[in-house]
Amino acid sequence: MMCSNGAVEATSARCCGLQTAKSTSLIAISSLWLTSLAVIAQSSTPVLFEEADVGFDRELPRMQGDWSDEQKFAVGVAAGDYDNDGDIDLYVVGSDTQRNHLYENDGNGQFTEVGQELGVNVIHRGSGPAFGDIDGDGDLDLFVGSIDQNPVFLFENRVNESEGKFVDITETSGLNDQPRNTVTALFYDYNTDGLMDLVCSHWGVSFQYGRETFTLWRNQGDRTFIASGLETEVATQLVSRSHFDWSFTPGFTDIDDDGDADFLLVSDFGETQLFRNEGDGTYTNITDRDEITDQAGMGTAIADFDNDGDMDWFVTSIYDEDFGGDYFGNRMYLNDGDGNFTDVSESANIIDGDWGWGACAFDFDHDGFQDIFHVTGWSRSPTGKDHTISLPRFFYNEGSEENLRFYLFNTEFGIENRGQGRAIACFDADDDGDIDVVIANNGPDGIIYYRNVSPSTGKFLKVRLKGLGDNRFGVGARIKVSTPDGKKYMREIGSEANFSSHNSLVAHFGLASTKEVDIEILWPDGSVSEETGVTTNQTITIQATELKSRLILVNGAGSGIYDAGDEIEIRAAEGAKNYYFSHWTSTKGGEFADKYSSTTTFTMPANTVTVIANYLPGVGPDEDVSVARRWNELLLQSIRHDWARPTVHARNLFHTSAAMYDVWASYTTQEVPWLLGRTQAGYTCDWKDRPSVPREGPEPE
Repeated sequence: MMCSNGAVEATSARCCGLQTAKSTSLIAISSLWLTSLAVIAQSSTPVLFEEADVGFDRELPRMQGDWSDEQKFAVGVAAGDYDNDGDIDLYVVGSDTQRNHLYENDGNGQFTEVGQELGVNVIHRGSGPAFGDIDGDGDLDLFVGSIDQNPVFLFENRVNESEGKFVDITETSGLNDQPRNTVTALFYDYNTDGLMDLVCSHWGVSFQYGRETFTLWRNQGDRTFIASGLETEVATQLVSRSHFDWSFTPGFTDIDDDGDADFLLVSDFGETQLFRNEGDGTYTNITDRDEITDQAGMGTAIADFDNDGDMDWFVTSIYDEDFGGDYFGNRMYLNDGDGNFTDVSESANIIDGDWGWGACAFDFDHDGFQDIFHVTGWSRSPTGKDHTISLPRFFYNEGSEENLRFYLFNTEFGIENRGQGRAIACFDADDDGDIDVVIANNGPDGIIYYRNVSPSTGKFLKVRLKGLGDNRFGVGARIKVSTPDGKKYMREIGSEANFSSHNSLVAHFGLASTKEVDIEILWPDGSVSEETGVTTNQTITIQATELKSRLILVNGAGSGIYDAGDEIEIRAAEGAKNYYFSHWTSTKGGEFADKYSSTTTFTMPANTVTVIANYLPGVGPDEDVSVARRWNELLLQSIRHDWARPTVHARNLFHTSAAMYDVWASYTTQEVPWLLGRTQAGYTCDWKDRPSVPREGPEPE
């Protein structure tokens, strides 16, 4: 809705004085509006985009009314430098009418499709592509999700090896056992063992409480993954309020500054959740429903919006209060530094996102404050609001560190595409220092490129990282930049998805007029790097110089940073119901004093290592129960964790029952075994070693 002067498309309730359940007073609204006009008067176009043809050629069908919700939202784009030539390339998915495309950047912001040549031009109902270095060899591999039970893919990057292309390793990776929908994916080292794990969202999938939800996949270091939702305790908490997983977009950041990354999961239908990292391989749901209030969470941007040294949380949602609806829009959660969020959406002026999807946060005009760009679109709602003609949203950060506030612009800044926006990637495509935008629409205008042509002369700094060990791109690292006049800025590498999309692994800082800065890198392993007197207006690559050895306990206590030769007491967690501790295993060396004891001593090797407490179903070896009970418990627990296959389970139960009966019958004086020494259904079981028991009944036939 445009206001009478046409200068800014602002939140309609603020613009025209409408009162809503979440609105502020008319006086406050008028004050915001007057301030907005003053900002425009001072600088009418602080940010400016122009739509450009850079080689994208992707046309999808127009959205139809009979499509499922999944078909309406499933497109995706991943940004990453797959060939290590210094510029950012794009992988694009969506619809089964076109093959997926890999667009190679020529270094100047022009793109050429090379997907067929490099072996990744698969065709399926794709969603949620993600780049990540799964094997620590220094190049980006590729995962591609899907909807409607279409296949997912994991491609190993061998472009710079003898194969000269990506190689499909899905079948051996363990990742092909995905639920019906894998909407968004993100590679992130959630357990800080250096290996890129995989995080997936599965909107609309039903899970039985206590079963694996396949949200987290732990990298085992050999290009294989194992579902770890249960061992991290995320799975049981994710569906505790509902049997459905409504998650859309995952992200990680250390919200409480305790040294480990917490898990932020944006979800539909009021199910957005916040999981605190307990530092022992598990997570605890600490969602405060009084503050985490988004009604239809879809996309996210995690950033330090007010430059106070902690990460805040923006979530896209639905806004239709201007048409008498009940959806009150996007949410902005401000972090107090201790991991407590406060909903400041109203005062921040970010609520009118129409029907919001993917979002990103960057300093688009280099004034030192991060802005928000997000895409929109859907069908006409029951309120009569037409979401098919919605414009993308650009929320411009006013630049107040005391009172976070944004202003909504779009056409004024050159943003005019009204396609069905879903995914977004923000990065410096043409290497000129500012952030450009690529939008993935679910419609005929499949890919839209907005080049940043802002008139700002502010300085910038781009930072790439080179890590040691398996985390070669420094994913999860926190980068702090300080200026001579005391200003401080913070970014993180690869910590979030946007919605079925993600940005590149390059940190970007806008620095106003600052010519020189100091940089501090907090690496995920706990080590620190520093660079002083760094000149701005450049891209700098910082190499880690130290790699600390970390012990990661899965299902146990004792995790931490240790030196080689340290002897650490480790304790296995109590097994889940119907499971008992079996033994310890290690991924990369070290020695156990007693691998079969639930509490023992582990000698640390000279590298990061993951130690796993393993469990078996049934009853423990020290419990006084019969062999028959052990057999039954083992089989019943296996059935509990299998799919619903009643005929298969009945047959297995019969087999164990028959086996137990035959063992008993062979030692009695009258009963006849069912299979031992007999033929059943054409199968004969020889019985050469019969116990010498005098028989009173008939001999087996």
